[in-house]
Amino acid sequence: PVFVWAFFFGLILASIYFVGKTVSKWRHSTFGVFAAGTAAAVLISLMSPGSENANPVYVFVCGVISICSMILPGISGSFVLILMGNYELIAIKAVSGLDISILAPFGAGCAVGLLAFAHVISWIMKKYKDLTIAALTGFITGSLLLIWPWKTAVYKLDSLGAVLSRKGKEVVAGYNWHLPELNVDTLIAVLLMAAGLIIVVAIEKTAVER
Repeated sequence: PVFVWAFFFGLILASIYFVGKTVSKWRHSTFGVFAAGTAAAVLISLMSPGSENANPVYVFVCGVISICSMILPGISGSFVLILMGNYELIAIKAVSGLDISILAPFGAGCAVGLLAFAHVISWIMKKYKDLTIAALTGFITGSLLLIWPWKTAVYKLDSLGAVLSRKGKEVVAGYNWHLPELNVDTLIAVLLMAAGLIIVVAIEKTAVER
């Protein structure tokens, strides 16, 4: 998990710059909403992650919210699913197992989200482009806390001190973040982080040249 998170950390770290530079001019107002977006993402990251829920209605809502986040530049639908607790259920289990009972309501939610909110989001981007991009840049910056590779899960305990579980999985209450130890694994993680950063820079450079 550390290697995967390190790679994504590099990807998102690089995207902060490229999303932020699309703001035409940074003013007091844009810096303000940037700070607000950062604070909001940090607060969300400190919250207990949502628990996995296979209820079709909830999966539908996951589809609506995740597709709306994907329309916006710099916001990851995967990040939203992680916060809602259904990333593993939808992106891993349902996709690999072609579970229609999960994929169908999720797909329906994505379709409804696109139809219902695409025009609204487009209008907001046109009317308040700089403020919106600044807020998104802040949100991405704050989300780095959630994907920091070196963290330890803290599990919820019952009144007797035993770890609570739901459907055979421990319930995560939050995380303890820490600095990495100096070892080979850390070196590999840092290299993967750098690789993620370089990939984004290379893609952006190629897009500009075209």
